[in-house]
Amino acid sequence: MFQDEVTSEPHGAHDLPQIGIHNLPNREVGGPEDVLRDALLVAREQGAAGRDPVYEAINVACEQEQERILQKARSLLEQKGIALEDPQDVNRAVAMTEAWEIDIDNRLSHFRRLRRYFGTRKCTLWPDIKDQLRSLGNQNVPD
Repeated sequence: MFQDEVTSEPHGAHDLPQIGIHNLPNREVGGPEDVLRDALLVAREQGAAGRDPVYEAINVACEQEQERILQKARSLLEQKGIALEDPQDVNRAVAMTEAWEIDIDNRLSHFRRLRRYFGTRKCTLWPDIKDQLRSLGNQNVPD
Protein backbone atom coordinates (compact mmCIF):
# COMPACT_ATOMS: atom_id res chain seq x y z
CA MET A 1 0.00 0.00 0.00
CA PHE A 2 1.07 3.58 -0.58
CA GLN A 3 1.47 6.05 2.29
CA ASP A 4 -1.20 8.73 2.59
CA GLU A 5 0.64 12.09 2.54
CA VAL A 6 -1.72 13.69 5.06
CA THR A 7 -2.08 11.00 7.73
CA SER A 8 1.06 8.84 7.21
CA GLU A 9 -1.26 5.82 7.15
CA PRO A 10 -1.26 3.35 4.31
CA HIS A 11 -3.36 4.82 1.48
CA GLY A 12 -6.97 3.76 1.90
CA ALA A 13 -6.51 2.53 5.48
CA HIS A 14 -8.99 5.08 6.82
CA ASP A 15 -11.65 3.57 4.51
CA LEU A 16 -11.24 0.09 5.97
CA PRO A 17 -13.37 -1.08 8.89
CA GLN A 18 -11.44 -0.84 12.13
CA ILE A 19 -11.36 -4.16 13.93
CA GLY A 20 -9.48 -4.13 17.18
CA ILE A 21 -9.57 -5.75 20.59
CA HIS A 22 -11.19 -2.63 22.06
CA ASN A 23 -14.39 -2.99 20.01
CA LEU A 24 -14.97 -6.74 20.04
CA PRO A 25 -18.19 -7.99 21.61
CA ASN A 26 -16.62 -10.45 24.11
CA ARG A 27 -13.34 -8.72 24.92
CA GLU A 28 -13.66 -9.34 28.67
CA VAL A 29 -14.41 -13.05 28.27
CA GLY A 30 -11.88 -15.81 27.74
CA GLY A 31 -8.44 -15.90 26.25
CA PRO A 32 -6.80 -15.18 22.90
CA GLU A 33 -8.90 -17.77 21.08
CA ASP A 34 -12.05 -15.84 22.09
CA VAL A 35 -10.56 -12.62 20.75
CA LEU A 36 -9.65 -14.32 17.49
CA ARG A 37 -13.12 -15.88 17.22
CA ASP A 38 -14.77 -12.53 17.84
CA ALA A 39 -12.54 -10.79 15.29
CA LEU A 40 -13.45 -13.40 12.71
CA LEU A 41 -17.14 -12.98 13.50
CA VAL A 42 -16.90 -9.20 13.11
CA ALA A 43 -14.92 -9.57 9.88
CA ARG A 44 -17.50 -12.01 8.50
CA GLU A 45 -20.37 -9.66 9.35
CA GLN A 46 -18.61 -6.73 7.72
CA GLY A 47 -17.59 -8.83 4.73
CA ALA A 48 -21.15 -10.09 4.22
CA ALA A 49 -22.39 -6.50 4.05
CA GLY A 50 -19.79 -5.62 1.39
CA ARG A 51 -18.28 -7.49 -1.48
CA ASP A 52 -15.82 -9.85 0.17
CA PRO A 53 -14.21 -11.94 -2.59
CA VAL A 54 -14.43 -15.14 -0.55
CA TYR A 55 -18.17 -14.75 -0.01
CA GLU A 56 -18.67 -13.78 -3.63
CA ALA A 57 -16.78 -16.89 -4.75
CA ILE A 58 -18.87 -19.12 -2.50
CA ASN A 59 -22.09 -17.59 -3.79
CA VAL A 60 -21.02 -17.96 -7.42
CA ALA A 61 -20.15 -21.62 -6.82
CA CYS A 62 -23.54 -22.13 -5.12
CA GLU A 63 -25.30 -20.53 -8.08
CA GLN A 64 -23.50 -22.96 -10.38
CA GLU A 65 -24.58 -25.89 -8.21
CA GLN A 66 -28.15 -24.54 -8.22
CA GLU A 67 -28.07 -24.43 -12.03
CA ARG A 68 -27.03 -28.09 -12.08
CA ILE A 69 -29.88 -28.88 -9.69
CA LEU A 70 -32.29 -27.08 -12.04
CA GLN A 71 -31.03 -29.12 -14.97
CA LYS A 72 -31.54 -32.34 -13.01
CA ALA A 73 -35.03 -31.24 -11.96
CA ARG A 74 -36.01 -30.50 -15.57
CA SER A 75 -34.60 -33.86 -16.63
CA LEU A 76 -36.52 -35.71 -13.90
CA LEU A 77 -39.76 -33.97 -14.83
CA GLU A 78 -39.23 -34.87 -18.47
CA GLN A 79 -38.42 -38.53 -17.62
CA LYS A 80 -41.62 -38.76 -15.59
CA GLY A 81 -43.66 -37.14 -18.37
CA ILE A 82 -44.67 -34.16 -16.23
CA ALA A 83 -45.37 -31.01 -18.22
CA LEU A 84 -45.57 -27.71 -16.34
CA GLU A 85 -47.90 -24.88 -17.29
CA ASP A 86 -44.98 -22.47 -17.08
CA PRO A 87 -41.47 -23.93 -17.59
CA GLN A 88 -40.07 -21.18 -15.33
CA ASP A 89 -41.92 -22.75 -12.39
CA VAL A 90 -38.94 -25.07 -11.90
CA ASN A 91 -36.71 -22.03 -11.30
CA ARG A 92 -39.28 -20.55 -8.93
CA ALA A 93 -39.72 -23.82 -7.03
CA VAL A 94 -35.98 -24.28 -6.50
CA ALA A 95 -35.61 -20.63 -5.44
CA MET A 96 -38.42 -21.07 -2.89
CA THR A 97 -36.61 -23.89 -1.09
CA GLU A 98 -34.47 -23.17 1.95
CA ALA A 99 -31.14 -24.06 0.33
CA TRP A 100 -29.88 -20.45 0.51
CA GLU A 101 -30.76 -20.15 4.21
CA ILE A 102 -27.73 -22.25 5.20
CA ASP A 103 -24.84 -20.42 6.88
CA ILE A 104 -22.27 -19.20 4.35
CA ASP A 105 -19.55 -21.43 5.82
CA ASN A 106 -21.59 -24.57 5.07
CA ARG A 107 -23.54 -23.38 2.04
CA LEU A 108 -21.35 -24.73 -0.75
CA SER A 109 -21.01 -28.21 0.76
CA HIS A 110 -24.79 -28.15 1.35
CA PHE A 111 -25.47 -27.32 -2.32
CA ARG A 112 -23.06 -30.02 -3.46
CA ARG A 113 -24.74 -32.57 -1.21
CA LEU A 114 -28.16 -31.55 -2.53
CA ARG A 115 -26.99 -31.96 -6.13
CA ARG A 116 -25.25 -35.27 -5.44
CA TYR A 117 -28.34 -36.86 -3.89
CA PHE A 118 -30.90 -35.09 -6.08
CA GLY A 119 -33.42 -37.59 -7.39
CA THR A 120 -32.24 -40.43 -5.13
CA ARG A 121 -33.84 -41.84 -2.00
CA LYS A 122 -31.55 -39.69 0.15
CA CYS A 123 -32.76 -36.53 -1.58
CA THR A 124 -34.49 -34.06 0.71
CA LEU A 125 -34.83 -31.36 -1.95
CA TRP A 126 -36.96 -33.14 -4.58
CA PRO A 127 -40.04 -33.51 -2.33
CA ASP A 128 -39.76 -29.79 -1.45
CA ILE A 129 -39.53 -28.85 -5.12
CA LYS A 130 -42.57 -30.97 -5.96
CA ASP A 131 -44.53 -29.30 -3.14
CA GLN A 132 -43.51 -25.88 -4.41
CA LEU A 133 -44.48 -26.81 -7.98
CA ARG A 134 -47.94 -27.85 -6.76
CA SER A 135 -48.27 -24.61 -4.81
CA LEU A 136 -47.51 -22.75 -8.06
CA GLY A 137 -50.56 -24.37 -9.68
CA ASN A 138 -49.04 -27.50 -11.22
CA GLN A 139 -51.52 -30.00 -9.81
CA ASN A 140 -50.30 -32.71 -12.20
CA VAL A 141 -47.08 -33.10 -10.16
CA PRO A 142 -47.47 -36.32 -8.15
CA ASP A 143 -46.61 -36.70 -4.45
